Amino acid sequence: MNIYDALELFSQRFNPQEYVLGGGLAVYLHTGRERQTRDIDLIALGDIGSKLYHFGVDTGVRLDVVRGLDYLRSISFTPDLLQRNTKMLSFREQEIPCLSKEALLVSKLTCLYHSETEGSKHILYLNAPLLRKKDVIDTNNLFESGIDDIKAIELLSAVQHLQGINVSSFYDIAKQILTQESLSEEIIQNTYGLARIGSYCGKKQRDSFIESTRRNLAGKDPGAIGLLVDQAYEHCRKASNPLKEFKKRINQ
Repeated sequence: MNIYDALELFSQRFNPQEYVLGGGLAVYLHTGRERQTRDIDLIALGDIGSKLYHFGVDTGVRLDVVRGLDYLRSISFTPDLLQRNTKMLSFREQEIPCLSKEALLVSKLTCLYHSETEGSKHILYLNAPLLRKKDVIDTNNLFESGIDDIKAIELLSAVQHLQGINVSSFYDIAKQILTQESLSEEIIQNTYGLARIGSYCGKKQRDSFIESTRRNLAGKDPGAIGLLVDQAYEHCRKASNPLKEFKKRINQ
């Protein structure tokens, strides 16, 4: 059974009040752009554990299930925030509740997990999220399909590990990195860590910040970049001139 047939069957067995779809399939329903995915990601609403178990046994499909409103150590949803960021989308004559494009973007950008399959020996030592290659594809597709910047910034305000950071500035930097074609993939994979530092730079310094990143970090291992950015963060956050401090740290 392919993943799209599995999604159709899932939507027939579960009613829309029982779950909200996330992950790559939700991105596909929003954008119409397919990418390889092997699982169904969802937020489970209510007591549906038994139904989920039997669906997995019957189909052999992997289900990545989040129970509760703290989504992937990223967005801390309230019931109201989740409701406002749930969109009903049509798929094969079924109506499927999906996370909004903005919620999908923010969750991919800020989710605190790392994939050992990315091939970097440094990944497990990072304190900041590292975008997987499939997340880079998804964020590109989401931006190209149109993102409501105000809604995205509101959702960033609900990410606990961004407390104390100017999320509007963080978002501006992240958007600039994710949508700039001249930046290499390993830099884009480190969008979170770079945007966290960049949020402390003034607006007039942002182009210089991006250019310094491009010039000094391109071609390096993404995990190695992550470690460097991690180590630079505390110094930049406390510096009177964060941009100058950042340039010094990445040139060491």
